[in-house]
Formats: sequence, structure tokens, C-alpha cells
Amino acid sequence: MERNYSTLQTRIGKIIQAEKIPSLTGARDIGGAIVTRTGRIVIAASISDGELNHPYKIVVTDDRGKSVREVFSMPASEKVTYHTLGITYCRKHHVIVSLFGRNDGYVLLDRPYGEMLPVSPERVGNNDSFLVISRDDGETWQVAKQLPLPKPQHSDSLMGSGVEVGGELFFPHLIGTTNAYGNQWRFNIYLARLRFIPKKDGSFECDYDPQFRTIATNSDEDVPFSCETIYLSKVDGSGYIAFVRNGIGAPYRREYDLNHNPICEFERCRAVGFDKRDYDHGHNGPKLIAFGVIRMADGNLLYSSRFDGTEHHRPGDIFMTSTDEGKTWVFADDYIPWTISPLEFSNAGNGGNPQMDYASDGTLVHLTSEGCIGGKLDSEGHVSLDPPPKGGYALCCFEGITVRNEKSGDSGTITIDISTITRIEKLFLARITIVEREGIETEDENENLHKRSADGTQVSFAYKKVGPTPFVCVKVVLANTTNPYRPIFNLRINIDE
Repeated sequence: MERNYSTLQTRIGKIIQAEKIPSLTGARDIGGAIVTRTGRIVIAASISDGELNHPYKIVVTDDRGKSVREVFSMPASEKVTYHTLGITYCRKHHVIVSLFGRNDGYVLLDRPYGEMLPVSPERVGNNDSFLVISRDDGETWQVAKQLPLPKPQHSDSLMGSGVEVGGELFFPHLIGTTNAYGNQWRFNIYLARLRFIPKKDGSFECDYDPQFRTIATNSDEDVPFSCETIYLSKVDGSGYIAFVRNGIGAPYRREYDLNHNPICEFERCRAVGFDKRDYDHGHNGPKLIAFGVIRMADGNLLYSSRFDGTEHHRPGDIFMTSTDEGKTWVFADDYIPWTISPLEFSNAGNGGNPQMDYASDGTLVHLTSEGCIGGKLDSEGHVSLDPPPKGGYALCCFEGITVRNEKSGDSGTITIDISTITRIEKLFLARITIVEREGIETEDENENLHKRSADGTQVSFAYKKVGPTPFVCVKVVLANTTNPYRPIFNLRINIDE
């Protein structure tokens, strides 16, 4: 029986929109997404499986995935393809950054969705790394850096969105290579630093250090690390945390000081809530593959991952939460849907690699390669992988801060409700301030709004229209009782809408 939903409630919040984005590269897309301060979603796409003759593309969407528009492309050929695992954004300078590798002649699989070929450094061609940036909200792009990759390096990209510190970007930067014996593919994982140096004409010069710090290396064959790596600030601002995938299972975790130097060794994270039947045969824990991590509004961490599935749990894109800075991750049978109208869940055996970001109104945007376009649905609404379909992205939006406008002629009352934003613990309003307004008068002339609900999750203020196209911009600072995280969101409320 087909089930249709306008929204889908989860334990972290409500999914209010879920869109399928057709393949951008002609194969299984992989990449990431960020949300700019204007609300635009910018999506990067390369291919995942080492196939040749597939381009690299960047698209934008202003309606949260209902339609996309291509803004940048690098053509491929019978010998050339591209690879990336993420995209990043500098909010201070409003600059979007994409880093990707161009692989000339490198072939990973014997055919699409086929068997992995034996490791051979001789199969690696002449490859390059490209750093491209946009200064106009993703409309136009320019190549800021092009760096050759010495053999046997064959892939070069960033992972996730990294962290922004004082207008500088720090992000995991991985390079595909081999171990010391040349018989296994490995990844060297660095922390890159990107600085924007202002020029007299108003533009910026990019100062890019691709190996600012070393996160993990795989020059020795007994090192377990694979490729996906997430780097984010600690909840108390005292340093940073890296999460590194090791193939299958929960990731490894390491802490760093404010200068990005490690202060401990890598330790394996715990993933709880799975059945022992969900574990892989190598005893690495549950069959978790590619993943992404983001800090939610309550300061706790959200982990999204591809899960290959077992007889006990169906495959799909799942999420877990952590209240101890990623040492322990809790799974409660939480899945990300492919669509909610009708409600369908993808088989993630050919998908995954999620990236998440918050919009300025608190909407959580979740993008994952869904590998399902053209696939057939089985009786349970899952996508069959026989034959494996070619697919693009699944984009889900979780509800952010909600705004209600009760109008009465030229007057009205606006209520701002933060209880709907993604979280697992209670939140309250720490501070809410009017930072700009036009065409209206409000009762709070000191700009600070104080009329809050008893639980601290709502605030209301009255207004009167005094001019055309009235609007008000509000700065919202949230707080909780368990950690010092104080996220800031910015709302623009158009009174006549």
C-alpha cells in the first residue's frame, strides 16, 4: 500500500521536503552540498566508482532541490574523470570553495559497478588537483589553483565542509596513493588551510596550503584508515575533532588543540543500538560505510551514514546521535527517506557519502548520493539493485525555526518558535534581536525582544506597517542547559508574504 506524507517526523526533527535530483554526471553521483547565507544550496558532483568519461559539475538550487541549474562543469573524455567528496563555504567572505582531482587514465573497476582491479601504480596517469571558487553566490566560478599530483597519486579532494576560523578555512584534504609496497590503495589525509587575502580591487588572493597539518597517513599497510574524514570544532571551543573512516564500521576519533596539533591517539568510536547480526565478518562493528557529521543546534552531534544492511536491518541511509562529542553513537532505527510522497527508502548499497549544512533559518539540509534513479521498487518500497541503477542525489530538508504572522489590517503579531529545529535535547532562546527593519514599526524600540513563552522556545512581537515592502531581520541566539554551544541564526521576515 502506497504511503504519502506531507512531512515525516523523526526523533531529531521533522523532514518537511525530500527531493530526488537526477544524475548530474551520468553515473552514481558523489560530492556534497553547502547552504549560503542567501539560502541557496550549492551542490558539487563527481562520480564515485572510478569510471572514466564522466564530468565534474556544480549546480545550484533556490527551491531546495525541486529544480537545479548547472553553473560550472569540467568536461571528461574517454581517459579523464574527476573525483570529490565535498564542498565548503566561507561565510565571512561569502566565498564558496570546491576542490577536486582530475584523473587521467586511472581505472578503479573493471566495469561500472564491477569488480575492483588489482592495485597497480602503473595504471595511474598524469593527474591534477583543482581549487575553484565563487564569489557571487555560486553564479560564476574560476580556477584559483591547479596543482599536479605526482605519481602514484590519483585523487585529490576535500571531505565535508571543515571549519571556518576568522575567515580562514580548514578542511580535510585527502590524496589517493598506495602503501609503501605499492600493493594496496591508500589515502594520505591532510588538513588543508585556505586564506583569503584582500586585494585593492576588492577581490581576494587565495593562499592555499594543501598539507598544513597531517591527520592520518596510509604509507604502511597495517594502518586502517580509508578516506572519508570529518573535521569540526569542539563544543566548548577548546580545539577540534577529526573522525576518520576505516573502511567498514564506526570511524576513528582524534582530538586536536587550537593550533590543529593532535593531543591524543586515534581511538575507535562506539556505535550502539545495532544487533550483533548487523556486524561485518571482520568484527569492525555495524556495516557503516561513507558518512558525514554535523553539530546540531543543541550542541550534540549528528552522524549520517550509508548502511549496507543485514538480515536484521534493511539497508539505507541512516543517522545516529552523540552526546559525548562522538565517542559513542546511538542508532534507534533512524533512516533518511528517498521521498516522503510517496514514502520510499533507498537501498544504500550503491549510495551514501552524505553531507549536511544549516541554512540561516535553522533548516538542516541533508544530501546523499542515492544511487536509485531508474531503479525498480520492491514490495516494501525499497529500490532493487538487480540490475544496479544509475543515480543522482536525494536531498532532504529538516524543519528549522518556524515563523507565524497573525495579520489584522496593517497591524499584526509575529511569533518565532525554535522548538521545531533539529535537536535531541531541550533548547531555549538566549537572545533575540531585531537587526534591521523597513516599512514597519515594532513595540520593542530597544530592538531586544523579551515577550517569551514560559518554556523559552517562543517569542512574539507586535508590528504596524508604515511603508511598502515591509520586512524585519532578526538575529536568534540559542542555548541549552548541558553544554556551552550557542548557535546563531538569522531570519528575514517579509511581512506581506
